[in-house]
Amino acid sequence: MKLSKEVKITFIFIAGIALFVIGYSFLRNNFILSSSKKIYSYFENVEGLGIGAKVTVNGFSVGSVTDIDFSEDYSALKVEMNIRSDLEFSKNSTAILYETSLIGGRAIQIIPLYDSEVIQHGDVLPSVIKPVLTALINDQFAPLQTKLENLITSLDSLVIGFNNVFDDTGQVKLRNALEDFTLLVDNVNQLSGEIITGVRKNQDAINQTISNVAEASQNMKALSDSLIEININKTVSKMNDLIGDVDTMVSQMQSKEGTMGQLLTDPSLYDNLNQTTQILNGLMLDLQSNPKRYVHFSLFGRRDKAKSKNQ
Repeated sequence: MKLSKEVKITFIFIAGIALFVIGYSFLRNNFILSSSKKIYSYFENVEGLGIGAKVTVNGFSVGSVTDIDFSEDYSALKVEMNIRSDLEFSKNSTAILYETSLIGGRAIQIIPLYDSEVIQHGDVLPSVIKPVLTALINDQFAPLQTKLENLITSLDSLVIGFNNVFDDTGQVKLRNALEDFTLLVDNVNQLSGEIITGVRKNQDAINQTISNVAEASQNMKALSDSLIEININKTVSKMNDLIGDVDTMVSQMQSKEGTMGQLLTDPSLYDNLNQTTQILNGLMLDLQSNPKRYVHFSLFGRRDKAKSKNQ
């Protein structure tokens, strides 16, 4: 049986529509011939998210956004997602709305959990909105912008201060200060040259002085080594013994025992000694006055004695 031209055109038109629907669904990752399930999530703001946006798990595309509309009470935006039916993650998994590139465009990433009931058709996932890169950049650059503005203000004030300082009088003072500083540098250079010349002229004396200092250092080291080798404990012990002996001697002198103690403490011994001294003194005076009474001296011996008798 032959088909009329109109019937053929009708079949071709229907087939074209079917191919268009299938292709469109395929491009949106919502192939009508494959099994899938619809899930939902609520967001406060979905700017940049459109129907057909990807839904991924661990970076792998598992579905797409099929519808966006207000919630029943208009407090949020309800996003409908069509994902593969073989996925068995928990309904406590999180749906994250994130930015896909710098030029715009958003998608939904599901962070899967496997701790409770498997998600079913019509379940709602908790949602999180990840800040876009531009917002993060603005947050990071806002303090920097404030600091730059403060810096510019400070520089402006500094320039104004310079303008106030470097007037005609200030410029003259600055020029004079620079000239004085240049003169000071010249004097320092001249002084350093004279010092270098003096050091070169007295190099031998300086070397000899350094040698003497080194020798003195060696002597001090040898002296310190000798002091270290001395038996300090033995020396201190001998000093203690000597002090004990002196203490004993002083104690004996203070007592009436012994000659020295009696001499220091017995007044009669002192009086006798004083009297004896006075007698000896008188004897010495008489000896000086009358030496012949005590000493007979003659160069010729008996002749002098005989002469003396005759007289």
